[in-house]
Amino acid sequence: SIHGEGLHEFDIFPNPSKGIVNINLNSSEAKSIDLSVINIAGQIVYTEQLFLVGGDNTILLNSSLKDGCYFVNFSRDSQPAYSTKKLIIQKE
Repeated sequence: SIHGEGLHEFDIFPNPSKGIVNINLNSSEAKSIDLSVINIAGQIVYTEQLFLVGGDNTILLNSSLKDGCYFVNFSRDSQPAYSTKKLIIQKE
């Protein structure tokens, strides 16, 4: 489904998470994409280049993020590729 500025949605679960996060997203074609996790201060705390297949993709994000609120986004050639989602990490 497409929302807002023509950016595709993706799903994050569980959210809040204890640390391991699944991301589901659908891609119209096979392509590389950059995943970024940004803290509320605007700093990139995690980045990974991924290769999507056409259709449904499940990404396992197992990073050492500390408790807090983050934003997850995907970009391609420095352009936003999907809408940004909020992620809450709550280990206790």
